[in-house]
Amino acid sequence: MNMHPFVVHFPIALLSMYALMEFLAMSSLGKKSWWKPTKLSFLFPGILGAFFGLITGNIISEKIDSVQNLIETHEFFAWITTWIFGIIAVFYLVDLFDNKLRLNKYISMVMKIKDFFLNRYFIALLAIIGFVSLMITGALGGAIVRGPDVDIFVRIIYDLVM
Repeated sequence: MNMHPFVVHFPIALLSMYALMEFLAMSSLGKKSWWKPTKLSFLFPGILGAFFGLITGNIISEKIDSVQNLIETHEFFAWITTWIFGIIAVFYLVDLFDNKLRLNKYISMVMKIKDFFLNRYFIALLAIIGFVSLMITGALGGAIVRGPDVDIFVRIIYDLVM
């Protein structure tokens, strides 16, 4: 049974919501005490689901012989998306552990890198790039299942990247 369609829609929704929240964090909402835990509650399960999506996608791609070039491009963008959101998640984890454990000076370089990555404008830019990559991945997935003419968005993405 192909689990990939059941697995991928949750991370799409969660990571899309996270990206929107990261973009909105540049407003006064980002200063609210509940904002960061809320957006992380979308990011962490979203990235976990994205890894399951990669695994299930890899399993099903071995069984499909047609449209192999399209599948490879879809997989490429899925990896880009997962890496972008994964990097964001790692730096948030470092930040969470730093705040909880007060990590020592030996990893001060990691802390400086973390502070750069977690700058609200930089992280919003990364989240937007991740969102664009996520939308490309989803459009190509739609083209694999329904064909490139399923809707205008899929057709545009398909023509741009294929």
